[in-house]
Amino acid sequence: MRGGISRLGLYAYPHLEHGHGLRGASERFVRHDWAYYQLRFEGLQEYYPDELIKLGVKTLEDYIYKMTDPDHLRSVYPGEVVELMVDPAACFVGDLEYFNRISDDVNMRGIPEDRSARDHGSDYWENCISLVDFLRWYRKPEYMSDGRTIRDGDMYRDGVPFGTGDYLPIKGTPTTFPWSFNCPEILIPGEVPQEHIRLIT
Repeated sequence: MRGGISRLGLYAYPHLEHGHGLRGASERFVRHDWAYYQLRFEGLQEYYPDELIKLGVKTLEDYIYKMTDPDHLRSVYPGEVVELMVDPAACFVGDLEYFNRISDDVNMRGIPEDRSARDHGSDYWENCISLVDFLRWYRKPEYMSDGRTIRDGDMYRDGVPFGTGDYLPIKGTPTTFPWSFNCPEILIPGEVPQEHIRLIT
């Protein structure tokens, strides 16, 4: 599932510092820069002005204040996030995008599930890397304050990114590594000790 799993308000795929998670967790617990809010505000102004009226905001400053207010975010995105402390050397990173492709094959293209699962499942495992390597070699591009220019765009292995949707390899990344991670998930072998788990509210 692209958005993660929620049961009774407990998010099983939290958006931690790295990885893909629920939008609610992303909005509540991940810091965004000014350009992020500017792009969203301008998009609402142009395409969904009624949403700004519902929020009760008129200016970009009002919007940023609203979208960083903990009480407002909790009311819109209820639930809690579980944070885990893990050893990066013992963990791996895979891309959930391959499982999204299985869903697309079955529901949109009529491809048998077993065939699609065999093809994309194989791709998933072939493109897994260690969490150590992911942290060292991959970055998610960010826009500068103008909302158009990629910050430090020349640091990426395959040239200046066209957008900010994927985690991309930086210069020096081995050519055998994946060219992107769209929905990275961290795989944790074994059990996580209770003292390494905390609930973020």
